[in-house]
Amino acid sequence: MKRHQIATMLAALGVVVGVMIGCRAKPDDAAGQAEELADPVRRENAIANLNRLYTSALAAVDGDRSVETQPENSDGRRPLGPMGVANASVEALSTTYVNNSSDTANGQRILNLLLEMQDVRAMPAFIAALDWRTEVTENHAITAAQAVERMELNDAQQAQAITALSEALDRVQGNRGVDNRMRIHFIRALGSLNNHAATPILTKVATRIHEDQSFLINRMAGEEVGRLRDPAAVPDMIKALFLFSAERPDMRMNDVGAQSLTQIGRPALDPLLELLAGDNEQANRIAENYIAAIRRRDEDAANRMDPRGVVIGEACFSLGQLGFREAMDPMYAQVQPMLDMTAAALDEDMDANRETIGRALSCVTSLVQINREESDTPRLREALIGVYERMPEGFPPEAPGASRAQLLAAMQHTFDPGLLDFLHRVAADRDQLPDFRVVGLKSYAFLANRGDLPRIRAVIAAEPEGGVVRNAFEENNPALTTAEECNDSLSCYIGKLGDSDPMVVRKACYMIARYGHGNAEAITALIGILDHNNIPVRGDAFYALDGIATSGSPEAVAEIDRIREAEEGRSSWNQVREVAMAVRARLAARTGN
Repeated sequence: MKRHQIATMLAALGVVVGVMIGCRAKPDDAAGQAEELADPVRRENAIANLNRLYTSALAAVDGDRSVETQPENSDGRRPLGPMGVANASVEALSTTYVNNSSDTANGQRILNLLLEMQDVRAMPAFIAALDWRTEVTENHAITAAQAVERMELNDAQQAQAITALSEALDRVQGNRGVDNRMRIHFIRALGSLNNHAATPILTKVATRIHEDQSFLINRMAGEEVGRLRDPAAVPDMIKALFLFSAERPDMRMNDVGAQSLTQIGRPALDPLLELLAGDNEQANRIAENYIAAIRRRDEDAANRMDPRGVVIGEACFSLGQLGFREAMDPMYAQVQPMLDMTAAALDEDMDANRETIGRALSCVTSLVQINREESDTPRLREALIGVYERMPEGFPPEAPGASRAQLLAAMQHTFDPGLLDFLHRVAADRDQLPDFRVVGLKSYAFLANRGDLPRIRAVIAAEPEGGVVRNAFEENNPALTTAEECNDSLSCYIGKLGDSDPMVVRKACYMIARYGHGNAEAITALIGILDHNNIPVRGDAFYALDGIATSGSPEAVAEIDRIREAEEGRSSWNQVREVAMAVRARLAARTGN
């Protein structure tokens, strides 16, 4: 080839290359990058550029996804905001994902970006991703579920998402790690929609007992059922009170069932009363199965149980959490047989009277949680004292004395100053076991005002200095000093919630519960310490808040949700989870939210 021909050819080639380069979109051109998604060769680079543009724009406007254009920069240009980038690319990203199912690597990158955008125009991609393929696109489905959880969807979009999530969940039949991750995110997404159409899907998972499904998944689904507050879920959540892991009968979901029923509210009342009356045959059968499972592992433990007692215990607990006064008489009816007996008769044949004692204990401690009126308090006080005085010291045999300690703790949470005489008697009685005396004195210290102090200080002074009981008694001195200072001043106790001594803060919680019913300042102050770094303080704050927020508190519900999201899985949350979620449900039910 002659030299001039070669030169001509190279020149022509240069023109072609130049044209090709010129046709490529600039890296900062969102619309141009969106067009390049259709090209398999340029797709990965286009996704990366769009991701860079979007995240940079989001950071520049402090996370406000609604901004279309950013403020003018130094060269006079106004770069696109997050919404501007999304407007230029979201539909192209979604279409590219749907039309290129074999390009799984870029598909995941697209979904990650769409997840960040949280734009409902990407729903076609998310719905397609939920149609997952085994060993190929499970993580695509997880990302899609995360997106559904974060977005605000209209009714039609919710219906579409519920159908897709339901079908995706039904197809999870294994027990691989990714199977459980899919279950978790599908369940969370269904609950986040706050749509009753998700109820039958979630209750199906919550009540499904199968070797391929971890029982923790049952519990999680039950919690999401509670968020929906759907009366249609009541029968399944009553069933959940008695469900247990086939592998570990000690792993149950009675707390989750009770929490969900409490969130559902009044529609759960009559079915729970029927349960208490023994009219729920399904529950009776499951209780029998539960005892049979226990028997396979521990014959002695099973021999100490009977199905009716299990049912009554769960019914009373759930009714107490629910909190409606209409449950009081049926619950007291379970306590009365024990009150009709003498302490000597109960003690003489403790085994024969085990069920009478157990039912009374379950129901009287649950009665403490009922939203009672002031006129109800004397009856509760008499029942608590009556059961305590008849309770054999050795009950239950597997943990002697635990039942009396449980009763003293329940008395403490009544916030009833009418119990001070009895608590003084327990603390002063040297014939009592030291553990009971110590709990009795602590309960007295938490409930006492200035005028109540002389006699309890006399009890402390009567103990030999340096002795175990004296030392335990004196641990309550900060609470007594606080009572001396604040007496009956609610504002003084509110001020003590910021004290560095946890015992002072706990004392303040109890006195706020005694004096602060319906007080907005007190409610706000208690909400402020729900995430206290001392676990006993947290527990007392929850109980006190439940006691004084008689009309509910949306602010408290929101704060409990915040704490749960921030701490779920940590010990700090696990130790207060049951009381926190019960209080949350009760406060939400009182406000009708």
